[in-house]
Amino acid sequence: RRRPAGRTRGRARGGSAAVRQSQMVNPGKVLKARKSKRQSLHDKHKIAKKVREHQRKIRRDAKRGIVKGRKKKDPGIPNSWPFKAQLIEEQRAQREAQVLAMADAREAKKRERAAARAADDALQRASQTAARGRRDAKRKAAAFLPLHDVLADAALVLLLLDARDPLACRCEALEAALRECDKPYALVLTKADLVPAANLTAWLGW
Repeated sequence: RRRPAGRTRGRARGGSAAVRQSQMVNPGKVLKARKSKRQSLHDKHKIAKKVREHQRKIRRDAKRGIVKGRKKKDPGIPNSWPFKAQLIEEQRAQREAQVLAMADAREAKKRERAAARAADDALQRASQTAARGRRDAKRKAAAFLPLHDVLADAALVLLLLDARDPLACRCEALEAALRECDKPYALVLTKADLVPAANLTAWLGW
């Protein structure tokens, strides 16, 4: 049974359009799936930082005399060398001399460090002593600062001493200041009832 021609052509065109639509690619998905080869700034700065750190370590090792890498193995002295025993003895002597020189250098450095430490300690002690002397002088000056005003108005100064131990109560600096100002002063014994009469009489006579 034959089909009408027009209906067949219409179905064919519709089917080809559906095939073309299914074969079309979404450009958004393609762009998302495609990775960019451009380097990110984070990776760029990270690589630059690592390079700077590596160069810094190389310069540090160069200053310290550190050579990294595999050292070449010493092939040694061949047996056919005519003066092999003599050369080995010379090398051993050189190694011993080098060890002794390194030990002497270490001892010299220790002595230098000890001398420098002793000098620093002496300087620090001297500075501390000077600072303590300045503080004491300032403290004495501050303590006797109002004394001059009091002595200017006083006609006689009474220095009170404990009769139990008068010498411990005396102030040589105060008495020296009174003598410099030409102010008369008298020593007065207090708490006389707490000591025997013989001791009190002896202190008064002294």
